[in-house]
Amino acid sequence: ALAMDLLEGFDLLRNLSEEDQGSVLKGIEFGIMGTFMGKHNELVEKLEKRAELVQEHASLRQPSPEPSSTTDPPSITHSASSDPSTTSTTSDPSSTPSTTSHADSETGTHAFNPYSVASEHDRLELIEVLVHCADLSGQA
Repeated sequence: ALAMDLLEGFDLLRNLSEEDQGSVLKGIEFGIMGTFMGKHNELVEKLEKRAELVQEHASLRQPSPEPSSTTDPPSITHSASSDPSTTSTTSDPSSTPSTTSHADSETGTHAFNPYSVASEHDRLELIEVLVHCADLSGQA
């Protein structure tokens, strides 16, 4: 309630489109929901799934026992769905995570990110988890 009072009282979102205002409010909502300890195990499971994706990606990058015709590791993109429109519009952070991998043109290495900035689902999950972690650290 205080966050909404401040946003409205100081008209902090006035320069944003209605769509962007909705995104900000949704982020605030997910951050607040992340403070509930009843969601702790669920949030830990989400992070464990992301860690498993990183481990899977690392195992795919291990050299194969037989020489291959190319030295570049594969570029891998995981998505929550075969329909690309659902990856960036899903607002349920409990659904399957999306990830991205891309080649770094300067180093020639492949960077793997278990979160995609283009995915609303991923952004909301990060907000929820980060606020949860901050809330936990405040209790210590």
